[in-house]
Amino acid sequence: VSVGAFARFLNHVQPPSDVLSEWCLLQEGDPRDEYLPLCQDTHGLWKPKPGVPESWPMIMVSWFGANAYSLWANRCDWQDYRQAHLGFLPTEAQWEYAARGAEIANFPWGDTPASPALLNVCWDVN
Repeated sequence: VSVGAFARFLNHVQPPSDVLSEWCLLQEGDPRDEYLPLCQDTHGLWKPKPGVPESWPMIMVSWFGANAYSLWANRCDWQDYRQAHLGFLPTEAQWEYAARGAEIANFPWGDTPASPALLNVCWDVN
């Protein structure tokens, strides 16, 4: 899920602060907050922090937050996010297959070793 997509989700559902902290697992004053790629503007709308592209992957989201997003994205009631059987998150076997692929290889992208061109990371924007 991209940073932009997760921001649209938060802006649409407007979760209360206790739910939001359950989704992002950060309490007030947590020093890791600087790595959260989203911030709220003066109107309370969520948006990517300056320098963070909307296409970057969303990080620092709990299983509950991911499940809530999956429900919302599939037009279901996101408020059922604590119920695993109602969500659309992949099983462990599905995750492994997605990471491994259909063919045996040393890496998910093939047998070529990793290079900087394959990286998509959220650098510290401060």
